[in-house]
Amino acid sequence: MMNIMRLVMFSCKDVSDLVSLSFDKKLSISQTMRLKMHLSMCKLCARHEEQLSFLHDFLHNNQEDRHQHLSSKKLSTATKEKIKSQIRHHQK
Repeated sequence: MMNIMRLVMFSCKDVSDLVSLSFDKKLSISQTMRLKMHLSMCKLCARHEEQLSFLHDFLHNNQEDRHQHLSSKKLSTATKEKIKSQIRHHQK
């Protein structure tokens, strides 16, 4: 019985890899069914999937906002000169 379960069920490591992969590409029907079966039985992996999904959605949905926020930040001329001075000092 355990041998059959090993053939049908993914390990937690496999599930972690598949959850990450699922954000980048569509999983096969077999992978999806085996993944859902594992997640229904393993609360730790289900929690891991929820956390990754939250992070993925948060980062994906806020990508433009983060880009605008970062591009709006400019260094002052004094700060730029201070950085240049430090670089020159450390190159000597």
